[in-house]
Amino acid sequence: MLDVLEAEQVPATLFMVGMHAQASALNKALVQRAKRMPLVTIGNHSYSHAYNHYRHFYGDTEGVVADMLRANAALG
Repeated sequence: MLDVLEAEQVPATLFMVGMHAQASALNKALVQRAKRMPLVTIGNHSYSHAYNHYRHFYGDTEGVVADMLRANAALG
């Protein structure tokens, strides 16, 4: 997808989950590449994506904020 965005000069916003961005060296490299692209914006889609337990996750406001801050750190 990054190749197409770059070749066609298409602006895009990529909402990324922090734990996925850090899951492997390849993922980390892809995040860094996307961040270098002038028409691409990285959006914070949380660190954990609520571990797919949304009701519990969003019931803990401080936990949500902590998760988002962790994602900010992971995504840079």
